[in-house]
Amino acid sequence: MGALFKNCKTPGIRYREHSIRKHGRQKDRYFTIRYMLNQKRKEEGIGWASEGWTEQKANEILCILKENIRLGRQPQTLATMRKLNEEVNKETKKEQIAKISEVITLQEIFDRFIVIYKTEATEKTSRRVNGLYQNWIAEKLGNKKLIDITVNDIQTIITEALQTISPRSVDYIKSTLHLLFNYAKKHDLYFKDNPAGKVKVKLKDNKRNRFLTKEEARILLDSLMKRSVDLHDMALLSLYAGLRAGEIFNLKWERIIWNVDRISIADPKNGEGRMEPMHPIVKKMLLVRYEKEQTGYIFKSRNGDKIKDLSNTFQRTVDQLGFNDRITDPRQKVVFHTLRHTYASWLVMSGVDLYTTQKLMGHKSNQMTQRYAHLAPGYLEKAVNSLESI
Repeated sequence: MGALFKNCKTPGIRYREHSIRKHGRQKDRYFTIRYMLNQKRKEEGIGWASEGWTEQKANEILCILKENIRLGRQPQTLATMRKLNEEVNKETKKEQIAKISEVITLQEIFDRFIVIYKTEATEKTSRRVNGLYQNWIAEKLGNKKLIDITVNDIQTIITEALQTISPRSVDYIKSTLHLLFNYAKKHDLYFKDNPAGKVKVKLKDNKRNRFLTKEEARILLDSLMKRSVDLHDMALLSLYAGLRAGEIFNLKWERIIWNVDRISIADPKNGEGRMEPMHPIVKKMLLVRYEKEQTGYIFKSRNGDKIKDLSNTFQRTVDQLGFNDRITDPRQKVVFHTLRHTYASWLVMSGVDLYTTQKLMGHKSNQMTQRYAHLAPGYLEKAVNSLESI
């Protein structure tokens, strides 16, 4: 850009030309205004001609500021004028949003939301959200205006639901309402605080405690191999790399860093990436798959697209092996996530410290990793023996 300013015909208006960019036949011009304020010369940038600014428009602004300075009223600078205009625009926008939220219903919000959500979430998750809305929310709040829905309305639904379904499912109802109000705010259809955010659901301890022995893992992998190589390989990744099902579905070949034997996990559940070491068993499995295909998703659906849900074959295999026989506590039942839990358990049992385990698992805090502490060899004995003798 040119560094030199040139005076316009109108006093107090200057401009400089862009060195390359043109506006029409002329080079693009950046206008500024100059005036006296508190006995000091002040210069402020107005904007580019390509943004709609002209010498005439710049002069109109300058005249307003000079008149305000003469009369001792605000605004007296372009910066202040812009700030005031911004506040006025915000207030106007807020009023417009308020009017919309007074007439738009929650059902209308849901109808818009679910169309987009189905393209972003897994099929299983979108089905769950739709089901929760239809079964618990639609009848009570669907026809209600967004602005009229209160915390008490949501709390009433939560209280009723707790009488018949699990606290975890009830929390999903709250999360569904939270998603809907966030969608409305994001699209300028609602301006108040999200009422669902002020409702709390007391959850039971839902942490899984079951993990597989080495023998159980071997039997499971052998059985899966007979039914589905893909399921076997996915199970192997969870058992020996701690990957969640969603992380496996998202895994692409470009994330495999062969020269350092690492798997780059992008956008996991906690929002932070991690580098997972590649166990020799995992590397051997990946090399076999790599011989057949080297691009795109490592695991694909029958149509060649990204997998959205785990095949029912996995759970049928687990049930046929009898791993869940006579087990009524859901936390003790073997599901696919049990494999990730097994990975962490094996790490701690083999002497890996909790901090390292936390990093390998991708836990955001050490709170989740602490549940494996009791598995560490001599964990309690070391704690007691650390006390000095009297």
